[in-house]
Amino acid sequence: MNFCTLFDAYYIHKGLALYRSLEKVCSDFTLYVMAFDEESFRKLTALALPHMVVENESGPFLTEEIAACKATRKRNEYCWTCGSNVTWYFMTRYGLDHIVYVDADMMFFHDPSPLLKSLEGASVGLSPHFFDNGLYGRYCVQFVFFRNDEAGRSALCWWKNQCLAWCYDRYENGLFGDQAYLDRMPGLFPGVREIEDRGCGVAPWNEEQYRFLLGACIQWEGKRLPVYFFHFHGIGVDLEGERVVLRCKKKHFRRETLREMFVPYGELLREVYERDLGRRVSKVVVKNPTLVRRVVQAGKDLLRNNVLVRKVYFKYLKGHTGYNKKQV
Repeated sequence: MNFCTLFDAYYIHKGLALYRSLEKVCSDFTLYVMAFDEESFRKLTALALPHMVVENESGPFLTEEIAACKATRKRNEYCWTCGSNVTWYFMTRYGLDHIVYVDADMMFFHDPSPLLKSLEGASVGLSPHFFDNGLYGRYCVQFVFFRNDEAGRSALCWWKNQCLAWCYDRYENGLFGDQAYLDRMPGLFPGVREIEDRGCGVAPWNEEQYRFLLGACIQWEGKRLPVYFFHFHGIGVDLEGERVVLRCKKKHFRRETLREMFVPYGELLREVYERDLGRRVSKVVVKNPTLVRRVVQAGKDLLRNNVLVRKVYFKYLKGHTGYNKKQV
């Protein structure tokens, strides 16, 4: 199985946690990583992980067109722009028969090979949000499959070119970042298949639909389903002294979600800090947001439905919460 992602020194702890989680559940995989700064490239190169291929963003990947985007877009917008471009780069440079783009802030709990098996005969595989958000699109850029055939290459090439032309942290003309483009793929290209398995993409926006069971599974409509991965979007992770602290910034999570998803993620991050980053960890702490923060977030969510407020919010007010401080 071929996966790819991108991250920098601010996100390297999450990227390494992604790798270590795949290592625990997959017998045969390669994670292709585009390191987005020198610190992360040097660290990953020194680790020489057996199932990881690392390239430097400043190398052959950085064409004039991509460099122009880097010079004019915000950091998170540039990273979103590059997701599809990194996927195209690795698939074509290494002649891979397939590739799956994955976000770095995820943890795999089960072998994802059944997801790829469900895509046999498909050229593109898209993972839904499994939540009617009305703003960010039906599909999520978290687990996006492309086969190296004519239809798969055409869809991926179109996506990367669209992102080079427009990819911003705002809602405009039905677009948002790199994500809304995915909604158009089924109508533009043959062989596009929606992943129906609810265990693909359990995340903050849909976790309340499920009951979490022991063994990293969920119960949905009377069925017991494995959680292939949990997407820890918007979850702050940092090392404070000797404590790994996970901060749930935007919503209050149920106790069962914290127990079955967040605590294992915290322990995995402990392993990454100690094994890969050479830091001592004595404790893992998971923090739900305070009542004040929850009230403020609820106000933001309510106001965001107003078109004028949405325009002002995304253009002038929205912060990017993914970065804390460099981890190497």
